Order: sequence, then structure tokens, then C-alpha cells
Amino acid sequence: MTGRGAVVVFVLGTAWVQHWSALPPRPLAWGCLLLAGLWSLGCWCRAACLQRRDRAGCHRRRLWQVAGLWGAAWGLAIGLAHLQALDRMAQSLPASEQDQVFRVTLRVVSLPDADAGQVRFEAEVLDSRPAGLPGRIQVAWYAPGYRSVEGAVPDGGQAGAESSLPEVVPGQVWRMALNMRSPHGSRNPHGFDYEGWIFQKAIRAVGTVRGTPVMQDRHVVPSWSIRVQQVRHAVRAGMQHHLAGSRYGAVLVALALGDQAGVPAQDWATFNRSGITHLVSISGLHVTMVAALGGGLALYLWKRLSWRGVPLAARCPAQIPAACCALWVAWLYCLLAGWGVPAQRTFFMLAVVAVCALLQLPLSLSRVLALAAVIVLLFDPWAVLAQGFWLSFGAVGVLMLASQGRWLSRDAAQVSQRTLHSGRDASGEVPGTEADRAWQEYVELFSPPAIAVSRAERWNTACCHVARQQVSSLWQGTRLQLAISMALVPVLAAMFQQVPLLSPLANALAIPLVSFLVTPLALIGAALGMLPAWGQGMAAHVLDMGQAIFAALMLWIDWLSSFEAGLLDTAAAPWWLTLLGVVGAIILLLPAGVFGKLCGVTLLMPALFWRPEAMAPGSWSLTALDVGQGSAIVVATARHALLFDTGLPYGPGNDAGERVVYPYLRASGITGLDVLVVSHADSDHAGGLPGLLRHVPVRYGFASFDLAAQRLPADAGLPLHSLPCRAGMHWELDGVRFRFLHPQGTDALPIRSGNAQSCVLQVEGQYHRALLTGDIGVQEERLLVENEGQQLRSEVVLAGHHGARTSSGNRFVRATAARHVIAQSGRFNRFGHPHPDVEQRWQQAGARFWRTDLEGAVTVRSDATGLAVQAERQRRRRYWQGSMP
Repeated sequence: MTGRGAVVVFVLGTAWVQHWSALPPRPLAWGCLLLAGLWSLGCWCRAACLQRRDRAGCHRRRLWQVAGLWGAAWGLAIGLAHLQALDRMAQSLPASEQDQVFRVTLRVVSLPDADAGQVRFEAEVLDSRPAGLPGRIQVAWYAPGYRSVEGAVPDGGQAGAESSLPEVVPGQVWRMALNMRSPHGSRNPHGFDYEGWIFQKAIRAVGTVRGTPVMQDRHVVPSWSIRVQQVRHAVRAGMQHHLAGSRYGAVLVALALGDQAGVPAQDWATFNRSGITHLVSISGLHVTMVAALGGGLALYLWKRLSWRGVPLAARCPAQIPAACCALWVAWLYCLLAGWGVPAQRTFFMLAVVAVCALLQLPLSLSRVLALAAVIVLLFDPWAVLAQGFWLSFGAVGVLMLASQGRWLSRDAAQVSQRTLHSGRDASGEVPGTEADRAWQEYVELFSPPAIAVSRAERWNTACCHVARQQVSSLWQGTRLQLAISMALVPVLAAMFQQVPLLSPLANALAIPLVSFLVTPLALIGAALGMLPAWGQGMAAHVLDMGQAIFAALMLWIDWLSSFEAGLLDTAAAPWWLTLLGVVGAIILLLPAGVFGKLCGVTLLMPALFWRPEAMAPGSWSLTALDVGQGSAIVVATARHALLFDTGLPYGPGNDAGERVVYPYLRASGITGLDVLVVSHADSDHAGGLPGLLRHVPVRYGFASFDLAAQRLPADAGLPLHSLPCRAGMHWELDGVRFRFLHPQGTDALPIRSGNAQSCVLQVEGQYHRALLTGDIGVQEERLLVENEGQQLRSEVVLAGHHGARTSSGNRFVRATAARHVIAQSGRFNRFGHPHPDVEQRWQQAGARFWRTDLEGAVTVRSDATGLAVQAERQRRRRYWQGSMP
């Protein structure tokens, strides 16, 4: 247990470094390693002295040994992770070169991700002018005429022009002009950290193609990693050719290559709701299955081949080449699958098992898992940033706990005690293992009968035995899946704020079908697709068969995911509640009595049903979400919630309402909106409506245009009551008064409305006010000053039109007397929002100017203690963010 405890300390130390807000100088990292060595040496010397002086102090000696080992693990983890982080941070784009054009010669080193009108890939920089680019970058290449999210034509082509991009293949060398920027993503409470994700991939700059790139006819010997990517590209091209037009063809590509880019967003939503997402990626089961096939084939051949008249098995035990072959096949498959965290974990576990078997070292499965975790983090300390790291190792740990404990032992004992009615020895039982007894029965079935038993009876006996064996295996697998689902419930609730309750039912059928039918067919089809013409037809049939099986499975999965009650939405509980929930789930898996089970349930439930503490009446909180060049603001009172604007669309079927607003509401424990206000019809304010209404019920909807006339998806429901926003309308929720100040009343609602018709909402609590302005300009601001006078004063103001110079006039700034001003804008937006003059104007008036593009989401809380304002990048700062300009 001491060594496994040291592994836990090593993992925690590595994870702690990844939560630093800044990196200390390099000498401190070397000092940490030196201190760890000295501490370990001192502890072991102290233990040795105690052993010589006092043989009765075994307990004290043990404590000193544990302290030395754990201290060394802690210092080693911090020192190594610190040094690796410093080396990676050295590869950064200088602040003076942000948003500048570079002339770059680069080589494609990853599998390109091609989509309609664009292609993205990772590249190695061979030469750049000016110099100073990081060695590894990500490139986005848009076709002429392709419009980005903000409506720009990136490549200078004509909007709507029909154009296609050339095929990008790993290993190609290109000369292109790139507009380079440091990686930047939205930062919201409980949201996805894009910058951390791309930092983990060692990408320190992203570039957008400008002009027309030229492919270089340069002969560069590709490295082994590029050759692997070339093979992956060729295999993917063959599979996509055979699966063209197939509904779930992208799923088979994901199962074979780990390339999930082609799986549609609606399919991911279904997988998440049913809890089978882990099956549509390269998992440990897939790697183990492929390794077993390779090792089994090597074992079979080694026992039957000879060299110079001497059997190979006589020269070397067959287990040695079988283990080496299995490990080699697993390594090749992991490379082909993209070398993700689950693949790494499984490969290193297999490597540890193979080495221990060859050296005859007795290691328990828990020690094998611990060694695999250490090896993964030694090569990639940023793996702890991936949710898959914790889920992957956690799931394997649960499997070991469940399979070794009494939770499954009763059924296992029943299976092991089964006997056959034929082929018994003198004691009445077939000798050997269950597999030996099954083989004996198979031999007797097709051998001349020794007794007067018909072949039909023996056939029935064999079929019944196989059926019992399969049912037992299915039941055991179902119970193991139930164990994994139960143990990971608090972890899933903390990571995703969703728990698929019907996951055991879905996985009971999906695991055997996907693991033992669909995945092997995908791999066989991928291999056949690389053969000459005679193998292409076979590949098409095999892949079609795999796609048909998965399509049939999805009928069951779609039916399960259609139940609204099958998905439990949870709030983001504190870390200590999640930890208690994990302990409770483990207790439920252990052979505890009734009291122990009750304790487990008691520890588990708070992690699932925790809700944030309600505010007092008259208090309110406001969160200006970071949605890019758009607006979305959540206002919460004691028991109600309001959303002002919904953000912008990011692409077909993808918008801020689904990607940003809905996850934030779910993590905050908000299951529905009492009021939705859409200030006007521009896409940066109303573009998130489809995704939001698809997931969140709304009671009252206010807008300056006709909400019912908008084109929404069939599964998106309109608010129960849709009303126009008109100056003078007001209501009160939990002691907080909401009042519209603009626009003035008109006879009919238009289908669309512009900036001048934006809804302006004032939030007035017991202690402070907030003013949400939409995109109004100086003329509308002047009208507000004339109509409202002193009533316009607000401590918190949303800068009009994202901080454009056409808003935030001098009279309006003086009339509001704001203490805090928030500008919602996107980094490097083409409009130049917020304008420096506007920022300076507010600051000269005494206001603190907050920018979501630089500081992330801004949260304001008004209560009896005062007005508290906090930005997400300050609250959850990480060292890879670099310095903010």
C-alpha cells in the first residue's frame, strides 16, 4: 500500500502544478528535485538508524520509510511537471507579434479536420518571417467565399462563391501567409477551458491563412510520427469512401482511428443522454481486444512452427513471443488511434503486465494500474487536465474493486461450480477448467458415442451450456457496468453536471455489440481498405455490416434517450461534496451491511442534489457570460432567473445558447428561466435562441421583435407567453424590481428589429441597480437621460453596443454614475470593440471597466454586504494564459 500511496501523491503533485496561476523561476524547480532527494535520503537514514538501535520500533521505522517515499514522490512530481511546463511556455508567441501576418514554411503533422468551407490541421514550423513563431501551431484554412461566425470573408473571396480547398495530407510542406494569434477561448464558470485543452496538445499559436498558399516541392524525410499520420489519413480516406452516405459512417471511423470530428453534434447529444459516449472512442477494451488477438495468433503459430527441425516452443517458451507480439500490436493500434489517454493507459498497463510476466514479478492489478498512471504522467504531465484521465483510470479501478470483492463473488462461484452432464470422470465431474470441460463436450459431440446417447441430446446439452454461459457473462458484464455507473456518478455530476440514469440499460446491449461486433468489423474493414482492388469490395461489405449493426443498436439508444427523466441535471457541487460522493459510491460497492449501505447513500446524495445557497430577498446576482462578440447576461434572484440576450451562432446547429448559456444554467442549478429578454434581432444577441430553447423551458419571453416569427428547430419550444418589451413595463421577483426603459410603444411588432429598438432593462434590488442597454446608440441614450433623469443612476452598466464609439456618450456616462461597466466583446473582433475612447470615458468618470474578451465572464453580486465583482480569469487563472494585455 505504501507504493500505491506514493503514486497517489505523485498524481496529486502533478495535478497541483497544473493549477498554478504562474510558474516560479527554473532554479526553484531544480531545488524542488534536490530537496526531494535529500528528504528521501534523510528519512531512510533515520529509519536505518532506528533499525540498528531499536529493533522493537518497527512502527516508527515504517513511518519514516513512508514519509521518505511519499515526500520524494511529491517533490519529484512537482519538479518534473514544473520543468516541463517551463519548456512548453518558452514556445509562445510574443505579445508584440499578436494578430500579425507571418510568412511561414510549414509541414503538416496531424490528421486534417476538413469541414464545409474550411480545414484545420496542426503544423510544424520550418521557417518564418519574421522569426519567433513557436515550433508547433494550428492552422485554419478557409475557402474563398466562406463566411466565418462574424460574417467576414477571411480569404478575400466573394461571399457565396463556390470554391473548394486542395487536399491537405500529413507530410506536405506549404508556404503560406498566416495571421498569427495566441490561443484564446471563452472563460466561463464551470465552462470548457479551450486554452488548457490546446496547451495540453503543445500548440502555442494559431494561424488563419491569408492569400493563396503554395505547396512546396521539397523532399523532407518524414518522421515516424508523420508516417503514422499518413497511414491514418489513407485509412480514413478509404473508410470514408466506402461509408459515403452512411448514417453512422463517422462512428466507425471514430472506432477505428479515434477521429471523432465527423460525428454530428446531434449524435453526441444522444450518446451523452444514454451514457454510451465512452464506446464511441478508443477505449481500453478495444486496445486489449486487439492485443489479445495479436498475442493469441503469435501463441498459436509459435507452438506449431519449427526451425531446423526443432520446435520454436522448445527454443523459447511460447508465452514470451506472444507477450511481445501482443504489446507490439497494441502499440501500433494505439498509434493508429491517435494515442489518447485511454489508449496510453491501456498500453502502459499491458506493458507492465508483459514485463512482470517475462521477469516473473508478482504484481497485483492495482499496482499495475498505479505504474501505468505514473508512466503516463512522466511523458505527459498535462494528462491530468483531461477528464478522460480521471474517468479512464477511475473506471478501471472500479472494475478491479467490483470484480475482486464479494459484490460479484456469489455469481462467479455459481458459474465456476457448474458441471456438464456428459464426459464426467470417476468423481462425476469433468476435469480441468471450464474451458477444458467445454472443449471436452465439443469433442464428444462430434465423436462416436461411447454410450447410448443420441447426438441430438448431446447437441441440446451443448447449446444449453453455451446459452447459460452467455447469459451469465452478459449478467456479469451488466453488473460490472452498473458498478462503474454507480461509482462514477458523483464524478460525472461534477464534470458534466449531468448523470444518464438509463446508462446501465443502454450499455447492457451497447457494450457487447460495439466492443465485439462493430469495432472488430470497423478494424477489419479499415485493414481490407488498404489492400488492392480485390480487397475493396470485401471492405465495403464489412463496413456496411458494421454500420448496419450500429444503426440497429441506435434504435434502442434513441428510444431510451427520448425519456426526459432519463437524464438527471445536477448543479456543480463543491469539490469536497464530490469527494464524499465518491467515497459513498465505493461503500455501496463494498460488502457492507445495511448500516454501511445507508452511510454510502447518505454520502452520495448531497453530491447529486446540492444546490447553491439562495440569496436573501432584495439581493441579486448578474453574470455577463463570455460568448465572444455577442451578449448573454444571466440575472438571478432568490428563487428566479432571467436571461438577457442569448449570444451568437457559431455554426450550423451550434450556438452560444447551447454551448455556453445552457451549461452555465445547469451548473448553477437553474432548471428553467422565468423571463427571457432578447434585446433585438441581430444574430450576436438572438443567435443562441435555437440551442437555448431546445434545452431550457421559458415562462415569459420579451423582445423588440416577433419571437413567434423566428425560424427555430422543431424541437425548440417557444416561451409560454411572448410579449413585447415596452418602456414602462415592470414586474417584481423576490424583492427585485425589473423595469423596461426602452423602446417606446408601437402598434405592432416587426419581424426584425435593429440596434435603435433594443430593449433596455433596469434591475433594481434593495441595495443596488444594474442597467442592461443592448445595442442602443447615443441618440437613444440621450432620450433615456431626458425621460429618466436621476432614475437612470445605476452602479452596474452594460456598455452599449459592446463598447462601440457610437454609444456611451458623455451625458449618458454622467447620468448613470456607474461604478462598474461591462463590455461584452470578442478577442480580436473586426469591429475594434470596445473602442479605446469609450473605455477611457468610463474610467475618467470613476468606473471600473471590465472586458469579457480579456477577463472572461464577469460576475456581480448585490446584497447587504455590498457590491462584489469578480472576473473568471482572475478567479480561475492558470499559468498557460500568459500575461493579459
